[in-house]
Order: sequence, then C-alpha cells, then structure tokens
Amino acid sequence: MRRETFGEYVARVMKQKGLGATDVERNSGNKIDRSHVSKIMRGVEKNPTAKAMLALAAGLGVGPHEVFTAVTGCPPDESQSNAPDVREILSMMERVAMDPELAEALRGFMRISEGGRAAVTRMLRFSYEENQPVRQRGRRGKKVR
Repeated sequence: MRRETFGEYVARVMKQKGLGATDVERNSGNKIDRSHVSKIMRGVEKNPTAKAMLALAAGLGVGPHEVFTAVTGCPPDESQSNAPDVREILSMMERVAMDPELAEALRGFMRISEGGRAAVTRMLRFSYEENQPVRQRGRRGKKVR
C-alpha cells in the first residue's frame, strides 16, 4: 500500500476540515503563510522546519506529532500511546458499519462503565496475545521479532 505524501496529508486534512490555505494561515496566527501551505500541498516543500511544522499543526488544528508523523513517516513511540491513527479508526468504523455483529458488540461495549470497559479491553488483549504464534526469545528473555 502506497504511503500518503506530506502534501497529500495536508490537502486531505484541509479538505476534511473545509479549510483553505488562507484559513490555515489565519489559524496559525500568521506563523505560516498561504503560499508556504500551497507549496507543501503541491510537493514543492517536502522538508519543513520544526517552526513551520508547529505553525502548520496550529493552522490545521491537529497535534504537532501528527504533522511530524506525516513529514517523516515515523509514528510516535508506541510505548507513549496505543491510540490508533486516523486511517485505522476509519477502517474500524467501516468494518463496524458493514458487520451487524461487530456493531452490536460495540453498542454493548459502550454501555458498560469505564472500569468495565478497561477490564474487557484487558481480557481481549490477553486473548489476542494468547492466540499469537510463539516468538523466539533473546538472551534476556525478551521476545525477538
């Protein structure tokens, strides 16, 4: 599967949020100008400075880590967050919409308390991990991929 370019990412977010380059400029507090945004969208500017990434994030109304990920293709350290990315969420939503059994399971999951959801999530994670093939272990007992 082809990875989305940085320019495609910016164009997609702007389209989803109904933003133009002028809106991004204004939302950033004029820290990035519309011509710079346009260059990014066209793929002319591929390696923005950290300052430009922060301004663009503000202009798009997204977190700086999301812009950094789009520029580099390096997701945040997974130990920091288990939150799925936007594409994964959209894919899950599509599967739920197409599968009545998944939709019913999600409805039930959303009806239980926060503590109950945490317990169910732990149980699902344990069940999933138990059904994964056994991996070799290295010298210190850690799993080797």
